Amino acid sequence: MDIESRIGVFQGVARELLGEPSEEAQRCRLPKGMAIQDLIARLIQLLYPRSHYDKVESESGLQLSVPRSLSRVYESLSREIQSALEYREKCPIGSLEEESQVSAMALIEALPSIQSVLECDLEEVLKHDPAAVGREEVLLSYPGVEALTVHRLAHFLHNRNIPLIPRMMSEIVHSRTGIDIHPAAQIAPYCSIDHGTGLIIGETTVIGEHVNLFHNVTLGAKSVTPEFRGKKRHPTIGDHVIIYPGATILGDIEVGANSVIGGNAFLLESCPPDTKIYAKPPEMIVRRKG
Repeated sequence: MDIESRIGVFQGVARELLGEPSEEAQRCRLPKGMAIQDLIARLIQLLYPRSHYDKVESESGLQLSVPRSLSRVYESLSREIQSALEYREKCPIGSLEEESQVSAMALIEALPSIQSVLECDLEEVLKHDPAAVGREEVLLSYPGVEALTVHRLAHFLHNRNIPLIPRMMSEIVHSRTGIDIHPAAQIAPYCSIDHGTGLIIGETTVIGEHVNLFHNVTLGAKSVTPEFRGKKRHPTIGDHVIIYPGATILGDIEVGANSVIGGNAFLLESCPPDTKIYAKPPEMIVRRKG
């Protein structure tokens, strides 16, 4: 097949794939996944500048670089928020520029307070994990810290009613860490996620202070049918609770403060403070040869 024939085939297939553009598609630009990934990386650099900045070897270099990074984040975030808002509101392009800039600046101004909360999370990790030998190791290598960092940024945007972007952020970090936290979930300071792979925290979950979560924990809903949309359907976890690997806690129930939920426990009912819940250990059968 000659070049012109191949081009003709490609154009025909492209027309079938694209179909007729909808009115929304003609006037709206969705937020770009690569742009959101870049924003996440830049925001993490800003929140942990002394451990995450590349090619900056001095304090004076940071003093120069951080303001420039803030400016780039503001411009990029404003643009992506504007796309998200215009898509939701079905408005002509450019109509929500000012509102987008206000939301982007709000996040920029909130970074110091978000950083303070994340420092509390780091303190909790260092307090409870005997494998953590120092702050820098935790910052550079713990997936739970990365997931919580992105969650606290996404949660801020979610609370400002920004569409699409918070969920995109949570799914990007989910693919990197295996930790799935809905941006609407409310997580108080001093949260520690140990290992974290397979951890799921649902949309209406509320987590108190000094809570320690391990891998394969599910804080989920009993039902995922549409009539429950917008209703409280996930657990509320009190202060000073430990939830060990594999535990499943479902529904709008409460786990009281100072409780311990053992590995592989399955909980469908609320429990009072100072409760210990463990799954029945499996029977051990030893077969001897001979």
